[in-house]
Amino acid sequence: MVERINGKTILTTPISAEDLKGIKIGDIVYLNGSMTTCRDVAHRRLVEEGRELPVDVRNNAIFHAGPIIRPLENDKFEMVSVGPTTSMRMEKFEYEFVKETGVRVIIGKGGMKENTERACKEFGAIHCVFPAGNAVVAATEVEEIVRAEWRDLGMPETLWNCRVKEFVTAVFGAQGRPAARYYLACCAGCGTRFVNLPRGRCSILPKNSRYGFRFGVPLSCASNGLKRMV
Repeated sequence: MVERINGKTILTTPISAEDLKGIKIGDIVYLNGSMTTCRDVAHRRLVEEGRELPVDVRNNAIFHAGPIIRPLENDKFEMVSVGPTTSMRMEKFEYEFVKETGVRVIIGKGGMKENTERACKEFGAIHCVFPAGNAVVAATEVEEIVRAEWRDLGMPETLWNCRVKEFVTAVFGAQGRPAARYYLACCAGCGTRFVNLPRGRCSILPKNSRYGFRFGVPLSCASNGLKRMV
């Protein structure tokens, strides 16, 4: 489901291809619902070994990430931090992964290439990014870890199925268009995150009390300087 509330584009799982039709490269989207961390070995198991993913990600989201988890009582867990890992490592698997799983939203770090572009176009998906260096911030957007699968892979590679609330991400690829000219940047001094958009136009993620983002700040942050993230 897609909603636009007070200028915010909110995607709530389950998500259909129709929900994604109005979303463009450079848009900021807020994800609610089911998101599963899924990286190298999980992709390899599904694509190369033909193993069924033990978490249903159809019409939901995956996050190329390696979290730090705190175990609690009664087989419960708490997300301590969850930072994105380089998505390009999953590029060679992504077409088959999207085809087989029906995932709608792929979130990670950095750009991807032709396999992901083709998958987004043919199967109705989008590729988004979350900037590195904000793993603790990302953890605050995880309301609950619902389940953990393939624990034999160790903490970073386990499939952590999470319920998220307004998980903020920027669209890098939509309607089959790649995002080679786009990147996120983060102010090295204050952590303000910037999105570099087409034609040199710059935008800052919307104001939110958890982040303190501001509108109208140019793509430099006083004397702090910018740290390019991807």
